Amino acid sequence: RDLEDKSTYELFKCEDKKPTVEYSYYDAVDNGTLVLPKTRTIFTKILTKGLKGDKFSAKDKDKLRRQEEDPDNFEATGKQYYRKYINEDTNKFIIKTFLEDCYYSDDNLPAKTIFFCMCQKHAEDLEELFHEVSPRIARHCKAIISDYSHSQQEIKRFKNQSSPRIAFSVGMLDTGVNIPEVCNLVFIKPIMSHIRFWQMFGRATRSIDACKHYEWLPNKEKHDFKLLDFAIGGWSNVKEHKIGENKEKEASQPPAVLIFA
Repeated sequence: RDLEDKSTYELFKCEDKKPTVEYSYYDAVDNGTLVLPKTRTIFTKILTKGLKGDKFSAKDKDKLRRQEEDPDNFEATGKQYYRKYINEDTNKFIIKTFLEDCYYSDDNLPAKTIFFCMCQKHAEDLEELFHEVSPRIARHCKAIISDYSHSQQEIKRFKNQSSPRIAFSVGMLDTGVNIPEVCNLVFIKPIMSHIRFWQMFGRATRSIDACKHYEWLPNKEKHDFKLLDFAIGGWSNVKEHKIGENKEKEASQPPAVLIFA
């Protein structure tokens, strides 16, 4: 994971890009094991400013080099992004956009949702601002942060109980958590690592066959899930990680059928 430039094909002495066994995400979708997303990328003026190395002046690049940073591959931390690019109005805009576009269950509460936040303060600020934007739904929101002593209990509660419906996560729900009922993902951070992004993306891909609590789902069904991608610095996670593109998948139906479709 930490050496993504290394080839596992080379490590295991396999022919390049020809795995021994492959079961792709799109194969799993065809088999009904996983579902596809409905994606929406949101660009705003303040979020699009960004911090990308190729936008820095020669003077700024020299400053980064003196700090032993590579200006062409510089990635700001979540705290740096948050401090420079997010304010209260932007957070309110994020919440309102989510409430307008997310999936709801029959009790008029958002379906299970994970917000991938920039830093701990960002998660806490969003949780607090929900009380101002939507007090009714705010009672069903919770920041889940590793610094909290009860974070594991909160994850279990998010998984097994109806409330909270919305979790603001900083690393805790990125990987290794299986909550099939998750129907909304909100990315408010640029994920540079392809591997890490697909792990986070996978939190919502389980189909209804894996779900136990149908009452938390939109219309008690799960045909897909919503992915809201707030572009930071012009970085769209959906675009950069090629969500929806499946160039290598072979057609499983006759060409005439595909053309008609």
